[in-house]
Amino acid sequence: MNNVFVVSDIRGMYDHFIKLLEHWNRDDKLIILGDMIDRGPDSLKVVQHVMELKAKHDVVVLQGNHDQMINDFVREPFEHGDLYCNYNGGVPTLISFTGDEHIMYSSFAERAEMVQQKCKRELEFLEQGHLYYEFGKVLFTHAGFCSWRDCWEETTDNQFVWIRDHYKHKNNTGLVNVFGHTPTQLINKDKSNNVWISEDKNYIGIDGACAYGGQLNGILINEAGELLDSYNIRILNDNKVEL
Repeated sequence: MNNVFVVSDIRGMYDHFIKLLEHWNRDDKLIILGDMIDRGPDSLKVVQHVMELKAKHDVVVLQGNHDQMINDFVREPFEHGDLYCNYNGGVPTLISFTGDEHIMYSSFAERAEMVQQKCKRELEFLEQGHLYYEFGKVLFTHAGFCSWRDCWEETTDNQFVWIRDHYKHKNNTGLVNVFGHTPTQLINKDKSNNVWISEDKNYIGIDGACAYGGQLNGILINEAGELLDSYNIRILNDNKVEL
C-alpha cells in the first residue's frame, strides 16, 4: 500500500521545513498543502527548495490562499497591497524575494514590479498549485471543501483555498480530508498545535501555526486514509529547532 508524507503552511520557515523533511522517505510521495510563504523570513528559499524537490521526486503541490495572494498583489498592487502587505505578512516575503530590506518604503506598485522582475518563475510556480488532490481514499485540500454538499466537486476555486469550519459538518464523501489553513490550536480541545483528528477520523488538520510560534507538522498517511505517524518541529526561544 502506498504512503504519502504531507506538510502544510510552511510559511517561510525554511529551517523547520528542512528538519521536518528528514522524516520523509524519498520513495514516498510528498504532498505540500500550500501556504509556503508569508510571515516567516525565508519564503524564497522554501519555494525554490520545493521547486527543486518537485524536479527530482514525486511531489504534489497545492495552492494556498497566501500563494494566491502574492500573485493577486503583483497583478493588482493598488487593490491588494494593503491586505497582503499590512494584514497578511507579505512584507517578509517581499524582502525575501527581492533581497531588499528597504522595499517596505516603496509604493505598492514599485514592490510588485520588483518582485515580478526578480521572481517570475517562483510566482508562476505558486500559481500552478492544485486546488485539491485525490489519492486513494484521501482528499487533500489547503483549506477544505464544501463537505455539506452531495457533490463535493462543486466546491469553488476560492473555497478550496479560503473556506473555514468545513470540518464541523459531517463528511459523507467516503474520503478522509487532510487539510491545513486553520491552525489546529483553534480546533484541538487542549489548544495545542498538534495534528487534529476528528472523532470519526474523516478529517485531519495539520496546520501547527509554525510562523506564529507554534510548530511545523507533518504526517505519514496511506492511500486507505490510515494515519501511520505524525511529526513536528517546534520553535524554541533561541530560534533553534527541536524534534
